Amino acid sequence: MDENERELLERTYELAKDTNDKVSRLYRSHKWGRTIKIFYWTVIIGLSVGAYWLIQPYVEQLGQVYGGLSNKVNSIHDASQNLLNF
Repeated sequence: MDENERELLERTYELAKDTNDKVSRLYRSHKWGRTIKIFYWTVIIGLSVGAYWLIQPYVEQLGQVYGGLSNKVNSIHDASQNLLNF
């Protein structure tokens, strides 16, 4: 192996080593990004479920009030119809 071939082989080795380091850093960055994204969405979904759990009694109570109000309006409407038919 002459001097030029040896120099070319050493440069190729250094280039491959540098490329491997860069790819390793990119892969590590990708893994951290994926981990952070999973954590982010877990927090978002968890907070949404927790918020629903906290306001669920109020929502049910509003539904009952609306149902009662609807029944009252219907009974008033029926009473007015009965008065008109009287």
